[in-house]
Amino acid sequence: DFLDWFYRIRKSEIEEARAAIVPVTNNASVLDAVMSRFEQARAERSFGRALMLLELVGAMATPAAESAMIDLLADPIGFPPSVDDFETRYDDEVSYRRRALFILGERESLDAQNAVQNTAFNHSDRQVRAAGIRTLAYGASEQERNALKAQVQSGDEFFVDRPNRTDPDFKARYAQMQQNYTVQ
Repeated sequence: DFLDWFYRIRKSEIEEARAAIVPVTNNASVLDAVMSRFEQARAERSFGRALMLLELVGAMATPAAESAMIDLLADPIGFPPSVDDFETRYDDEVSYRRRALFILGERESLDAQNAVQNTAFNHSDRQVRAAGIRTLAYGASEQERNALKAQVQSGDEFFVDRPNRTDPDFKARYAQMQQNYTVQ
């Protein structure tokens, strides 16, 4: 079974896996099966498996796959955050939405971009908004980041300045963030 193999691939097999996905990217029944397995893994708290399935959906270049990611963003998180425990259901749900945001952020469709923006500006969960903001800020110029700060909710500006380690100008942005947000 492809999915069983996909769960266990090694880094050296990633390109082979991507090539194997291409022939089925327009197949609605494959998408339905993958999303069904995602929901099953999600319910069983099989976090790694669920993330791999989201990656598989993200590799499918269809509007239906994109819609599945957008629907996940709109799905409310039904678990409260916990300050006492890590790796809670809440943390899993935030991570699934973060992955969906990063995948949608790489897509050029208007629906994908609108979903990322809507999440960044309006999502009820601050951590999910933060992931949306960081998706929008990734690779953005200083001028674009300043414009973005004007659009986010009050108190979320920090997430615009917080660089991703893979940002081309990470070191400069990190130094600027420290300068702007370090309490003296």
